[in-house]
Amino acid sequence: MSIVEQRIIWLGMAIMLGYLVVYQFFLIPQFSGNEPYVGEAAIAYLGWFTVGMTFACVVLVLRDLKRRDISGKPAWFIGIVIFTWVGLPYYFFKHARRPLPNAI
Repeated sequence: MSIVEQRIIWLGMAIMLGYLVVYQFFLIPQFSGNEPYVGEAAIAYLGWFTVGMTFACVVLVLRDLKRRDISGKPAWFIGIVIFTWVGLPYYFFKHARRPLPNAI
């Protein structure tokens, strides 16, 4: 995986984490009957941006998975696609940050 791809994935994971934090400023005040600190439109725009970045990160990570010779590829595929918020960072830190063995 190239440095540019790694930085895109780092940015995508930061945006996913940021969305989780910002969404709490929308959700938690509603439980106590107060006005949310963040508007619904802002949450919607940030949510769609997060979905787009997450999709791009999943594509990059699956491309890296295809190029690597590791065991359990179907399990990694399921973990990345279905459990994205957990599987994508786990795969990234475990395998994708390392250079490919056959890379020039």
